[in-house]
Amino acid sequence: MLTGETGAGKSILLDALGLALGDRADSGLVRQGAAQAVVTASFDTPHADGPIAALLADNGFDIDPGEPLIVRRIVKADGGSRAFVNDQPASA
Repeated sequence: MLTGETGAGKSILLDALGLALGDRADSGLVRQGAAQAVVTASFDTPHADGPIAALLADNGFDIDPGEPLIVRRIVKADGGSRAFVNDQPASA
């Protein structure tokens, strides 16, 4: 549950998390005059035998137990975007 006063930033936080996890990116997210916007989310590493670890392994990401899972998304002003999982490029 995420609670807070009106204007505290709950929607911004959820939008940023969605973008990091693959929601549609739009160049309008990039601040005027900036070349790009970057959002990063960090998660505790899933259990080595859990479904998330299996999904990561099936997609070629080698995450060691105890290592944080860091998902980063870069959105360029021209509309392009790139995603990374622990600094490894992620393909769409």
